[in-house]
Amino acid sequence: MPPSDVRLRMLNISSLRISWRPPPTDHINGILKGFLINIKSNHSSVEDRNITTNERATSVTLYRLIPNASYAIRVAARTNAGVGMFFDEEPVVMSKSLFFDRFLWRR
Repeated sequence: MPPSDVRLRMLNISSLRISWRPPPTDHINGILKGFLINIKSNHSSVEDRNITTNERATSVTLYRLIPNASYAIRVAARTNAGVGMFFDEEPVVMSKSLFFDRFLWRR
C-alpha cells in the first residue's frame, strides 16, 4: 500500500514541498525502511531523480526547480522486501500564476 494523504505545496516559483503519511503498519509488506520519491520533468535540462528517506520522514522539499517546467512526483514506501506501489499523478507546473497547496490522493 502506498503512502496516504500525499500533498504538494508550492513554496515559491522554484521550490516544492512534498508531504505524506506512512501506510498503516498492517498494510506494509516487511519492515518499513523509508520512502522513495521519484521526480520526472518534461524539461530537457532536468534529469529524472530519486530521493530516498528514512522511515521517520514525512516530507521533503525540492529546491532549484525550473519555473514553468512540468514535474511528475511519485512517492512509495521502501521496506526490506523492496519498493511498494507508486501512484502516478498529474504533472505539476511550477508557474507563478499557479501557486498551490494541492492534495493529491488518499488511500
